[in-house]
Amino acid sequence: MADSDELLNTPIEVAHGFEIDLNTVVIVNHQLTIDGIASLEQRETDRIREDFAAEGREVLDSLVGFQEWFCHDLRRVANNLALVGLVTRLRHWVEMFTQELSMRPIGYQDSALIRYLKALNRALGEGPVHIGFFQELVTARDSVIHADSKAQWTYKKEKRQVARRYCSGSDLEISGEQLKEAVARAIEQVKWYDERLAPRRTRSSPLPVRSRA
Repeated sequence: MADSDELLNTPIEVAHGFEIDLNTVVIVNHQLTIDGIASLEQRETDRIREDFAAEGREVLDSLVGFQEWFCHDLRRVANNLALVGLVTRLRHWVEMFTQELSMRPIGYQDSALIRYLKALNRALGEGPVHIGFFQELVTARDSVIHADSKAQWTYKKEKRQVARRYCSGSDLEISGEQLKEAVARAIEQVKWYDERLAPRRTRSSPLPVRSRA
C-alpha cells in the first residue's frame, strides 16, 4: 500500500505537445533512417569483405572505403532533411502563438520563422535562445531546399552563406550532435513561449488544437 501511495504522489512529467509533434514528424523517422543506413553499411561491408577477400588488401580497402563514404553521404542527407522538418514544425508552432496573441509578424526582409520569433519576443520578452541561432538554422534549411545543400550560393544577386560550423568544405553538413542541439533549443524556446502565454489564457479560450496541417 505504501508503494502505491508513493507512486500516486510522484509527479509524472508529460511531454509538451511540440515534443510529441517533433517526435512523430522528425525524430523517430530520422532515427529509423539512421539505423537503416547503419544496417546497410554493416551488411554491405561484410559482403564486400567476403566476396573480394582474395582480391588483395588494396582493392578490398578501396571497395570498403567507397561503401563507407556512400553511407556517410546518406547520413548527411538524412540529417539535413531532418533539419528541414524541424524548422518547418518550429515555424508552424510559433505562427500559432502569434495568432493566439493576434499579432502580425515583424519585418519583411527576414524569413517567416524569424519574423514570428521577433513578434513573440516583443510581446512576451526575449526567449532563452537567441534568434540568431534560429536564423542560422533557416539559412541551412534554405540551402537544402534552394541550393542543393551547398555552403554558399547566390539568390536574387545576394550572396548567402551557411554558418561555418554547419559546413564541410563546400557543402552543408549537419552532424547528429548539431541536430540534437537544434531540436533541444527549439523545444526550449517553444516551451518558454507557451509558459508565458499560459496566464493570458482563460478556461473559456483554451490553447488551440495544434494540427500538423
